[in-house]
Amino acid sequence: MSDEPRKARIGSVKAKYALHPGPVTSQSDGQTHFVDAHQLARLYGVSPSECVVVAWDNGPGHEIVYRIRRERIERMGLIHLRPRSDGNYTLPATTQEQP
Repeated sequence: MSDEPRKARIGSVKAKYALHPGPVTSQSDGQTHFVDAHQLARLYGVSPSECVVVAWDNGPGHEIVYRIRRERIERMGLIHLRPRSDGNYTLPATTQEQP
């Protein structure tokens, strides 16, 4: 078995990005906003068809569910995209975790 990360497929398209929708507090106005998956894809300028969404949940036990989802997505070798308080939605050059 190869050590190469598995690439996720959505239909016939290989997923490149993991979208992490969620709340973000803007540095410019101090307000908290929820950025959904479609908004996040648009902000980063990527096609939703190239994305896997890591569902945001803050219900009971959400930390465990999120960790399991994140571990699965990590094995896919995707670029992680999250809401950013600084408004910098430039695509990262690597698959490393984004703050």
